[in-house]
Amino acid sequence: MKARFGRENMLVEFYVRELLKLTKAMNSKEDKVTLSSLYDSIETELRALEILGVATEKYEAMLFPLVESCLSEEVLRTWERSSYVSYSRPSGETRLETLMSFLKSEVESEERINVAIRGFSLEGSTRGAKSQKMKSESRSRRAIPTTAGLVNCKSGKITCVL
Repeated sequence: MKARFGRENMLVEFYVRELLKLTKAMNSKEDKVTLSSLYDSIETELRALEILGVATEKYEAMLFPLVESCLSEEVLRTWERSSYVSYSRPSGETRLETLMSFLKSEVESEERINVAIRGFSLEGSTRGAKSQKMKSESRSRRAIPTTAGLVNCKSGKITCVL
């Protein structure tokens, strides 16, 4: 079992490839990935590499640009303007650890903003009504399969779909 599934070099390659997939997914215009799910995915891959003994200091030169290229242009601009980007990092953190701390704080800020908007209904009556109308229109366009839909037949002959 260990000979087949415990090869550390293959596992390291797997997790690095997963980070590459994230980079590809973020750079494609089709899939929109939220910052919180992106952060969770990056954190998962980095922790898995850390558990395998891949020291961040040793591989930081490779992992930092890889993680940085997963980020959208907007987040990169915020990262470059932030106080996190400085030559004196707190408590000897690596650049990768500093970037992950920045992403964590951005995700927490995004969550606080979402709670504030939902909690106090700050969407506004005009914008709120418009978004509600758009939501109901998108729901009506989508057909949601149900059991009643299978049984509801207009013809007198009922046939089993399965």
